[in-house]
Order: sequence, then structure tokens, then C-alpha cells
Amino acid sequence: MKPKISACLAVYHEEKFIRNSIESFKDVVDEIILVHDGKCQDNTLNIAREYGAKIYERERIGNAEPHRGFSFAAATGDWILQIDPDEHLSPELRANLRKMADNKEGIVGYGCKWDTYCYKGKHLYEPKLCFFRKDELKPFLGIPHEGVKLNGKVLNVDYELVHIQPQDCFTWKYMTRKIKTWSDAHSKYLCDKNIAKRGAIPYFFKAFIWFGLYFGLDLGRYHKWRIALSSSVYNLVVWLKVSKIKLKKRQLV
Repeated sequence: MKPKISACLAVYHEEKFIRNSIESFKDVVDEIILVHDGKCQDNTLNIAREYGAKIYERERIGNAEPHRGFSFAAATGDWILQIDPDEHLSPELRANLRKMADNKEGIVGYGCKWDTYCYKGKHLYEPKLCFFRKDELKPFLGIPHEGVKLNGKVLNVDYELVHIQPQDCFTWKYMTRKIKTWSDAHSKYLCDKNIAKRGAIPYFFKAFIWFGLYFGLDLGRYHKWRIALSSSVYNLVVWLKVSKIKLKKRQLV
């Protein structure tokens, strides 16, 4: 019996991209699980229904990861294709997806070539773990920006998961807007779920770890210098916002 594949998406008002994404994998998956972050007010869900997607509207959080665990649990497939609405399968990835699931080498997950970001027309590609066995998935808390972890062997392949993004997504204006939006949702989720029990001290130290790894180990790459800076600032901002929220809660007690 061939392994069953579930495509899992967490989205928010993505009528601009969702059709292109689903069209790329509709013929190579057995079901589509789509979770919307809050009540949908555009045409995203109507488009998804055209493809027979199983649709769930959940509370508005402002980040995709808190909904991913729910989508994984709702999936009935042996393998999960985790994909965002601004991503689509390249022809090579689509042609090989079934073969990847049928592997006999004990591989439980695949990292696909992924365009991390673009700056001044230059692209940086890194592997993204986006296709994996559901039964080998380690506990997923749904913390914003949390990555999937597996119990077995992961293989990085050269098939691209195409990522549509702004031409210069690491300009100061773009980074500032993203840091504010994501850090607001991130810090609120950590406090609401009582995950940051000791403030956000780990995020304070992660800021310097990110900078050291990306900047110190790859000094010659201007791209990674910008990753280092934005990641460091982001983690510092999360630390400050969580600390501020917890201080306000203590003052109200």
C-alpha cells in the first residue's frame, strides 16, 4: 500500500497566493488540511474548498506555528507536507514527492532547497524540513518560529520548495515591520500559554548566540550579516516584551 500524504497549511488571508500553492501539489497529495488564523474575511477559504480542503478557522494569534500542531493532528496521512501559501512545489519536487515517501532507506524527513531571503537580487538557499513522517514527529509545542523535529534520519535534497517573497526582504523598513508584527504575537503567545515561566531569559541569550553563529562564522557573507542582526534584534525584542507583560501581570496581583 502506498503511503498517504497530507498537505498542511496555516494561513491568514492568502487569496493572492493560495491557488498557486495548492495547484502545485494537488495531484500528489491525498488530502489538504488548511487552518486559518482567525476568521477569514477574504476569498482564501472559498478557493481552498474548490480543491476539497478540510478547513478549520481557529482563534486569531498572529503567527502560523501555534496552528501547525493542530493541522498535524488533524492529518490522516502517513507523511506530512508542511507548506506555506507563499510557497509551491517546483516541478522536480512534485515529480519526486511520491518516490521520497516510498523510500526504503529509513529516511523519515526531507529538507528541500528553500530561498531563505533575497537582498539586492542575491538569493540565499538553505534546506527547509518540509516533508516528514507523521509518526516520527517529536512533540510540537507551537511556539512561534518553532521548527519541526523528528526521531529519525533526515535527508537534504536539491529539489526546490519555491518561496515567493519581496525582492529585497532584508531592507531596514521590511525588517522593522516584520520584527514588530512577529514579536508582538510571539511574546503574547509565550505569556498566554505560560511557556515563558522565567521571563524570556533564553531569548536574551539566543540573541547573542544567533549573532555569533551567523556573523562570526561567516564574516564574508553580507547576507548572513543581515540575518545575524535581524535575528539578534528579534530575540532581544521578544525578551523585552515578555518581561514587560509579566511585570504588568505582577503589578495587577
